[in-house]
Amino acid sequence: MKRIVFRVNAGQGIGIGHLVRCAVLARELIQQGHKCLLVLGAVEQELSAFVEGLDYISLNLVSPTYQDESHDAALFLSVANNFYADWVVVDDYYLGRDWELLIKAHGYQVLSIDDLCRPHECDILLDVRWRGDNTSLYYQDKLPSHCMALLGPEFVLLSEHYEQAVIHSQPAEQPFTLLVGLGGGGDIVTIRKLVANLEPLAKRNQIKIQVILGPLFDDSLTFIAECADTPWVEPLIGIKELYPHLKACDLYIGAAGGILYQLLALNKPALTFSTAENQVTPIEQLEDIGHFFHVDQWCEQDVACLPEFVDAVIRHNGRVQGLLNSSRFHLDGLGAQRVVKAMMGEFTPEEKVKHSAQCIELILSKHHSLRPVSDRDINHYLDSRNLAANAQNMINVQPIPRLAHYAWWFNTQRESYLLSKNGQACLYIWHQVRQVAQLHFLIGGWFVCDDDTGFQDALLALNWQLTHCDKKYSGIPWIAVIHRENKYVKLMNDYLGFETIDETHPYASAIGTVFADAHYSQFFFVTRTTKPDPQLHNIQVVAK
Repeated sequence: MKRIVFRVNAGQGIGIGHLVRCAVLARELIQQGHKCLLVLGAVEQELSAFVEGLDYISLNLVSPTYQDESHDAALFLSVANNFYADWVVVDDYYLGRDWELLIKAHGYQVLSIDDLCRPHECDILLDVRWRGDNTSLYYQDKLPSHCMALLGPEFVLLSEHYEQAVIHSQPAEQPFTLLVGLGGGGDIVTIRKLVANLEPLAKRNQIKIQVILGPLFDDSLTFIAECADTPWVEPLIGIKELYPHLKACDLYIGAAGGILYQLLALNKPALTFSTAENQVTPIEQLEDIGHFFHVDQWCEQDVACLPEFVDAVIRHNGRVQGLLNSSRFHLDGLGAQRVVKAMMGEFTPEEKVKHSAQCIELILSKHHSLRPVSDRDINHYLDSRNLAANAQNMINVQPIPRLAHYAWWFNTQRESYLLSKNGQACLYIWHQVRQVAQLHFLIGGWFVCDDDTGFQDALLALNWQLTHCDKKYSGIPWIAVIHRENKYVKLMNDYLGFETIDETHPYASAIGTVFADAHYSQFFFVTRTTKPDPQLHNIQVVAK
């Protein structure tokens, strides 16, 4: 049997995430026959439920956020020595390498839980954040040579409920359930805005909105009173275990953080936003773990787009589930067991589960390939479109907000493709059939993924598109607008057989309808009815 002392803080300004994950690890250690003690800077009454059944004490620090590390270490060591500890577990952004050195000097083994990529003096470093294929390199030269680094989602500390959790679909008669939360604390004003924007949709479609009111929320009672006559809004108060509510929900909306891993372990979709600097994560890293809907900078426009987004998720649930299933990792709920094995010297690294979906690629040249866009491209598509090099030539030059894009994505009728050059994303190209006054027209466009895309790259993709559409949509004319300052694209379209027309042309009114914000004084109106040589390309189809 080993004796383990935890040093962790929780409360106003800190949240409860550190305490929750330490409690999970402590319970796993106790279940395996070890003795644990949690040492907190202070214990607020609202947090007592989260340490129920565990031994804990308070150092009675008035301002744990600005504590002195040497003073804290001295207070902590007096507890650890009396407990005859073998291991010390520290989980606190305000306690770092200096604190660990003082603890190590007394002969203790130290496990540090962190996600700030800072230097440590510990025996085991636990950081569950996925940072792409270079995750293992993020602590290079920041740890002592003997330290074991446990990095990545397979070490996520989840309660025993998530171990090999069996996921069941909701009964058909159950209403679609939204779960809204901001963590242990948060701004009740934000909660009010979220709920107010969702209420009309919930009332119309009989959607249930459950709101998690964490123990550190201010003015919860007022919000509860406001919801008394609103049957589709259900405040959740005094919840210490979210598992049953996460399992029962259909979509989570709220703050990013540890809850994201709980949702992914249950295969539940989520729309998250950052409420703290450490929650800001590159979207491609979130995509690797199966999370595709995330907004770093939450704004009023995003809140206004919520109903449309939720409606799209409801109507396209199969596609949303497909994104969840595309994760590179399977969160099996055994992370705490792996960490305990590491502490006891019994851990053997396990191979990560990776998935590689097949897709069809068209070989256009020795260096170029083209494939249909999939839902996994949802964020890269937007980030590329919003590049300054693209936006300046668009009818709408303003960046498209991420949440508005999510809602649009699942409803668009576009056929989109991604051109790659030497294996690197090069440009997106798209087309769509539109009907105007009983007539059908083809519209389309393209935008680059980086500034290195050249004239020949775009020309190759456009040639393929025209050949493809001439076969698939025979006899349907193209209509388009080109900014009068964009000589580059005008020259390319002239070469490809597009004809500039004036406002008296029969198709001019259709162009004005489809591209309503493109005024003739600023844009060329163009159309194309001729077909290029169908033998222009020798295209090979391969699976990759």
